[in-house]
Amino acid sequence: MSKDIVFAQTVMLMKSLREILKEENITYKSLVERSIAYNKRFLNDDITEKSVCFLNEATLRSMFTRGPYKMDKIEYICNVIGITLFELFERCSDQPQKTTKLDSSKEEKLVSDPMLLQFAVLVINRIDKENIRDIMELSDSEYIKCCKGLNDLGVIAYITPEDNNGREIFNVLFHENFSWIKNGPVEKYFIDNHLQSFVDGGFDEDAYREKSTRYLYTGMLSEHSIKVMSEKLIEVEEEFQKQIRKSSRDSKSKRINVGLMFAMRPWKFKVKHKI
Repeated sequence: MSKDIVFAQTVMLMKSLREILKEENITYKSLVERSIAYNKRFLNDDITEKSVCFLNEATLRSMFTRGPYKMDKIEYICNVIGITLFELFERCSDQPQKTTKLDSSKEEKLVSDPMLLQFAVLVINRIDKENIRDIMELSDSEYIKCCKGLNDLGVIAYITPEDNNGREIFNVLFHENFSWIKNGPVEKYFIDNHLQSFVDGGFDEDAYREKSTRYLYTGMLSEHSIKVMSEKLIEVEEEFQKQIRKSSRDSKSKRINVGLMFAMRPWKFKVKHKI
C-alpha cells in the first residue's frame, strides 16, 4: 500500500475524530485537561513534549488542521475521550470516503475568493497541480494559500514540504461524480458572471467551429416524453464525466477545457409586437 493511500486513510480518521470532538463539545482546552487527568490515572506524571501522551492546545490545533497525522497520537486521543481505535475505524468506514458535494457555506467561501474558486475548478477537472500553477501563473505563496484553502474545505488533503520532511502531500478527496449544489452559490456565480460570455462567443469562430456545438429547440411534449428527455440528459452528463476521466490520462497538450451546458424546462417563446 502506498504512503499516499495510507495518508489519505489517516486524514479520514482525523476527520471522523474531529467530528466526534465537535459532537461531544470537547474543545482543545478540555481535551488537554482530560489528557492530564488520564495520564495521572493510568500513566506516570513524567511526560515530555516528545511523548505521544503530551498534548497542548497549540499542538492539537496544528495536528487537526495540517498534521502531521500520527496513528499513535490518534490512538492516544481515542483513549483519552473514551473510545477505541476500532470504533473510530468503524465510524470512518460508515462515511463516504470522498466528497461528492460541498455544503452551501463551503461553496460560499469559494465564491468569495475567485482565485481559490478557479483553483478548485481546475483540481476537480483533474488538472495536475504543476499545470494548475502554470495556467493560473501562481506564486509559491499563492499556490500554498490555495492548497491550504482546499484542504480546509475537504477537497484535497495537503501538507507543505516544510511540514513533512521535504515531501509535499497533495491528495484529492472528492468523488469522481462530484457536482456543485444545484442553484447553489457556485452555480449562481457562474450564471451571474460567466453564462452570457459562454453563450455569446466562440461557437462560430474558425478556431472553435469543429469543437463546438449549439442547438436550440422548442416543442410540445407529453409528460412521458419530458421524463424520457430528462433521463437522456442525465446519460449525457454521465458520459461527459466519463470522458473527463478518460481524457485525464492524456497529456495537457492533448486536452482543451470544454464547457457543457444543457437546460430544459416548460417555456413559451413570446415576441412583443409593436401596436
